[in-house]
Amino acid sequence: EKLFAEQFGLVDGPVQTNLADTVQLLKNSRMATALLEFAFDHGVRIEVTQQTEVAFYDRHKSVISLRPLLTETDQALLLVRELRRVWQHRNGTLLHPLLFHPDQAIVINRVQAADLMTIMVRVAWELKLSGQRAVWCALEAGDNHDLARAFAREALADFRAINNGRAMAAVFESWFMSERCRSYDRKLIQEMLSDYQGYVSKAGESEPSRVLTQQILSTLGAVPFGKNYLSAHAATIMADPMFTDIRDRSNANFLWFIKFEQSFRQTEKTLMDV
Repeated sequence: EKLFAEQFGLVDGPVQTNLADTVQLLKNSRMATALLEFAFDHGVRIEVTQQTEVAFYDRHKSVISLRPLLTETDQALLLVRELRRVWQHRNGTLLHPLLFHPDQAIVINRVQAADLMTIMVRVAWELKLSGQRAVWCALEAGDNHDLARAFAREALADFRAINNGRAMAAVFESWFMSERCRSYDRKLIQEMLSDYQGYVSKAGESEPSRVLTQQILSTLGAVPFGKNYLSAHAATIMADPMFTDIRDRSNANFLWFIKFEQSFRQTEKTLMDV
């Protein structure tokens, strides 16, 4: 255990001991353990600091920062989320949505967030199976109870659904069936508008952006073991309105304006180059 703590930069002290306890808790989950080992293999450190709002993966410094004085349950879920970001980053699927055409930027932003939540639910279920029920109970009692129940429904109907991807695919789909898209869309569109001139001029063209998005979707569902839970559904995600439509009218209006301005500038540039 001391060696494991040293590998992740966990040192003695009241706050760090709490983090060490959280890491020990996560080792009861095969998925969380695999993500921890993956992060270690890529030189990622975990630290507790007041300099982060809650939890943050700094890809440039290879550091996961967690805010102190979180409950063990919250710390466990947040650490799993950031460990999954490490996985996304190292597997080439953590590209910033603003690098894409506006339509695909919305999809990329959504699926990245849905994948993080899906892995959190998977780890919570594995902890429950090992006898560590607190994290699962927190999910069931909180705002993500619908996602937890979607996973449980599939897993209880057929235990093979855990590793063959069906249970995680059910969580992923449930994420999109909720109202979560609205808040994520709003935040991304605000980013587009705050860097409006730069984004409009640099965002990718529609067709190359669409092809790259489908490739990312095919890769995003990969896990350290078991079946990729999204690869078979990539084409459906790109075409199904449930995954792509902007449901909030104000979000849709702002996005239309951004797309119109981008199209206008591209046409203007083409005419000037002729």
